[in-house]
Amino acid sequence: MILTAAVGCGTAGHASPARSAGRTAHTVATVTTAPAAVRKAAPAQAAAADADAKPENDPARPQSLPDGLKVLYQTHGVRGPAQLTTLARIPRGTLGVVALCKGPGSIRVHLGTIASMDVACGTPGVYNEIALDGARTSVALSVTASPQNAWALTLGWTSVIDHPAD
Repeated sequence: MILTAAVGCGTAGHASPARSAGRTAHTVATVTTAPAAVRKAAPAQAAAADADAKPENDPARPQSLPDGLKVLYQTHGVRGPAQLTTLARIPRGTLGVVALCKGPGSIRVHLGTIASMDVACGTPGVYNEIALDGARTSVALSVTASPQNAWALTLGWTSVIDHPAD
């Protein structure tokens, strides 16, 4: 998976690993003067599934976020490319992005000028965190995918900023 974000100089604090059952997560260095700092955390440990839990590695189902994140946008069961929405304003804080797909190859999730990420299809999906040191406006969400790709995307937000370690 590839994450793209503007990089500049700055300081970073301590980071805790992102957790999302059955998903891959990664960590990238924080940059406080860039438009966004992107965290890709180390591979997440699969949580023990309880008997009532719905499988979440199905793009036909809504994907959940870790506790503490408010859902800003969510879609599931989509095929092929899509221009999703434009978020008028995202306050300073941390974005959480859950994406997964089925089909050949990969999809690319675009979060306006904040970041883009490739998601390999057929995997349990990805969870990434992006630290925003300032508010963003007019954030266009879109996905580039082939017509054979089915995918799901959930974007969440929290006011807490936990910068990854350099």
